[in-house]
Order: sequence, then structure tokens, then C-alpha cells
Amino acid sequence: DLLYGKKPDDGNYYFTGWTVDDEDIELKNPDSSWTTFTMPARDVTLTCNFTKGQKYGLYVDGVQVMTENAKDILGNGVFTFNENTKTLYINDDYSTENSTLISCNYSFNDTLTITPKKDVTLSAKTHLIRFGGIDGIITGENKLTLKSGYGIYLEDSDFRIINANVE
Repeated sequence: DLLYGKKPDDGNYYFTGWTVDDEDIELKNPDSSWTTFTMPARDVTLTCNFTKGQKYGLYVDGVQVMTENAKDILGNGVFTFNENTKTLYINDDYSTENSTLISCNYSFNDTLTITPKKDVTLSAKTHLIRFGGIDGIITGENKLTLKSGYGIYLEDSDFRIINANVE
């Protein structure tokens, strides 16, 4: 039987898993809201679970960061976001043809920390980092090389580089 757990329409919800009333029920893809299983000759209860998440005023290569994609924002392992510490981690080199790579605005409501997890190079057409009305920090022991037309653009923002190697 095919199962599909539809997330609620009212807000930012993300799939957190299935609850099954019996251990002998095996879901083919238990980490997906789409899955299949073999129906036994008895009643079973399966619950598709969703948790309300948060959307942030932070965008990476045009993709809005939210609870649902925080662990892998672009789906390629390069950018991750820790919701507790408000830290954007850069895990590998990245280049975009878009005009801005990392953009953060007033609705973020916090200080964004950017930390490379290893020596990385970022490139974008115009701005690598564009902040409007929020505070930001680049920190970490690894080298962050920025290649773009204008680099970092700040508007009404406090931006600091603390114990970091930025080129």
C-alpha cells in the first residue's frame, strides 16, 4: 500500500517521521513522507508526523533557510545552518552565477555567524554576502576566500571579522 503524509498548509512544517502501532510493520522508506508497506490481515495505525519549523530571513543562492532545509540548505552538503547558534557553516567551495550568494535581512532578528569548516573559496557574480539591517560575524580558524565583483555589501548592519582568515 502507498502512503503519503501531506504536511499542513498553515505554516512551515517539515516531516519528522512515521509512528507505527506495531513493530512488525516495515515501511520501505521510513524517512520519507512518501512510502510503501505491506498491509497485514489486521487493522494497523500509521501516523505521519510533522513539526512546525521556522523560516529565516537568510537566503543562500536564492534558497530561503528554514527548519526543513537547515541541515543541508542546497541539498549538496555545502551549506548548513545551526538554528540554535544562528551559525551558517560553509563545508566546501561554492560558486554561483547569481548576483548574491548569502543574503540576510531585517526579518532574521538575530546576529548571523558565518564559519567555514575548512579552507573554502566562494564566488558570486556581484555580492558574496549582502546584509540589510542585521549584525554579522565571520569567525573560525579556516581560510575563507571571497571572489566577486563587490564582495561584502552592508546596509544598516554591524559586521565583524573575529579570529578569522578572510581574503
